[in-house]
Amino acid sequence: MRFPRIFSLFIFLVSPALLLSGCAEPVTTGQTWDEFRKQWQAKGEVFDCRARIPAPVPSEKNFAHTPLLKPLLAYDWNDDMTEAEPSNPAQHSKAISRFKLPGRRPSLGQWQAGHAVDLVAWQEYFRGQEEFFKAAEGKIPAKAQPDQAASDVLQALTVFGEEMTALLIAAKERPLCRFDVKYEAHLNARAPHLQVLMQASKCFALRAVAYLARGEHEAAYADTDMIVFLAQSIAGEPILISHLVRVVILRNALQVIWQGLAERQWTSEQLIALEQRLSGINLPEDLRLTLLYERDMFNLVIEQMVRKPFSEWQDLPGLDGFNPPPANQIAWLEKNQIRFNQVYLKFGRNLVDLQRGIIDPGIAAANDDYLEKLDKDDPHNLLAAIMCIELSSVAMRFGTLQSGIDHARIAGALEQHRIKDGKYPGQLSDLGMTPPREPFSGNPYSYTAGINERYRLHGAGWNLVDDGARVIFREDGTSVDSMQGDPVWQYSPVPGS
Repeated sequence: MRFPRIFSLFIFLVSPALLLSGCAEPVTTGQTWDEFRKQWQAKGEVFDCRARIPAPVPSEKNFAHTPLLKPLLAYDWNDDMTEAEPSNPAQHSKAISRFKLPGRRPSLGQWQAGHAVDLVAWQEYFRGQEEFFKAAEGKIPAKAQPDQAASDVLQALTVFGEEMTALLIAAKERPLCRFDVKYEAHLNARAPHLQVLMQASKCFALRAVAYLARGEHEAAYADTDMIVFLAQSIAGEPILISHLVRVVILRNALQVIWQGLAERQWTSEQLIALEQRLSGINLPEDLRLTLLYERDMFNLVIEQMVRKPFSEWQDLPGLDGFNPPPANQIAWLEKNQIRFNQVYLKFGRNLVDLQRGIIDPGIAAANDDYLEKLDKDDPHNLLAAIMCIELSSVAMRFGTLQSGIDHARIAGALEQHRIKDGKYPGQLSDLGMTPPREPFSGNPYSYTAGINERYRLHGAGWNLVDDGARVIFREDGTSVDSMQGDPVWQYSPVPGS
């Protein structure tokens, strides 16, 4: 099985309409790329993706080198790093197929709307997949009973039991992580580990929720901590798709954390440990760094194109059928490269305000509007159209998930206060901590005590408007539309909007 190249994973973020577009402002500068780069380097800009590639770690301490995971990135590459095949196809195929939940699966819950994981739905799902009950002498257990849903889910997941135990042990014995991604292959790099980590996180999340339903909070905590570990195992990877997968994995962790708080299952010690885990996650900063890497990776790709005839460019998606001026290949490429970098320097560079720790939705919207109005007749902007992404969707995912992490940290502190004093505080300032602030506006989060004998946390979301803790659903009526409404943390379902 061949896993898609990095660019294949990246390209879905680009608006298809851009592949035929040019740029709203024609390139009139007579600068070469070298002159442009030196001008910005003098201002402190660093154009070097190698500076953001994670350093190697000792193999014996490397979680990525545990026998379950190492075959994923064991490839034999050709000389120019354009093609790769698994060194051991059988081991690679086995590694990439781990933790798969086949078919159409139920939801893993939605804490933003106050919805827990429906274990009965998962019980029914597993009963439709006979391979998950092989542990019971090859027979499906007796007729399903809703009050046995958690037990049935746990029994079904014993199919992955040995592998899940192996990962738990490896996380303790190998606390560092650096997957063997061939960053020097640029767009041709493979990343099959992302799929496996995401699949594993779902299994750990589902098992943790089932443990919570049975009151086994120690086992539930171990699995929850493992999900966060899986997410952080790729935190040092500079590739954008790695962080988008990390956002999904962290979302699974937050679902379990929310359910443990909803059911008051976490101990004070566990809440302290979760706070320590979550406090080190800074998604706005990660967004800034990954956009830098993506820019500089594409700069290297363009520089490679300069050294090749057009007939050898065909592997780059989006260039099929395009004919640049044959007599001015280098000049055409350099003007494209300058425009590509101009777009980043105007928008991507300013998207994250490091001093305030916020992601600016206005800059993301300006970037997307700029790309939408590209002049399709200007051939100097084809590469900018292919390589520049629409920032709003990406930035919204990073920021909304950061709100969830912030809420989980505050919620943990609120629960510790209740455990100690028997009640929730009247205001967040009574917690003895400095609460994090909203990642889009930089304002404090709103806290309302006394909601169904609990409380509610919310902040202004992507639209920068406090909508009164209103959660907006998409047209399907089940998934939250994070572009609208507010990020909310509370323990009762909210009505559909």
